[in-house]
Parts: sequence; C-alpha cells; structure tokens
Amino acid sequence: MDKQNYNFMALQGFDISDEDYVDEFGVPPEYAYTPQLNYWMIDHVFERDVKAFQDSGMTHREAQKMANSQRDSKRAEVKELMAKKGLLS
Repeated sequence: MDKQNYNFMALQGFDISDEDYVDEFGVPPEYAYTPQLNYWMIDHVFERDVKAFQDSGMTHREAQKMANSQRDSKRAEVKELMAKKGLLS
C-alpha cells in the first residue's frame, strides 16, 4: 500500500514525497505521511520570516504581525488543498 504524501507540493500534484521534505528541510521523520508535516513547515517558515523581517528593519511586533498573516494564509491554502483531495477528517 502506498503512503499518502501530505506535503504542500504533493498536494498540488508534484511528484515529491514527504521523505524528500524530511531530507531537504529537516522535518522530523515522525511527521512524514501525516498532515502535521505541513504545519511543522509553516511554523518553521514563520520563525525564519520573523527574523528576516526584523533584519530588514521591522520591529519585533511588526515582524510577527506580517509573518503571522503569511502563516495564516498558508494554513488556509493547505487546508483547502487537503479538502480538495478528501484528506480532511
């Protein structure tokens, strides 16, 4: 039986496995083949974005607000893709 890939790219139809995300992005292996993989990635990017926004001159509060907006948007996009694939319980 094939494992269900939940990574964002696979949900869009690309031939990329959750194992690739583990290897490439450092996702904890226990999140492979679970919806949590995307949420881990989104939170990981959020932390990186906060730092990048601060480095570009934003205050910590401004950086968090901007990164949070992007995180919320990406979470909604993932949820929509999973719904289209019938992967929401």
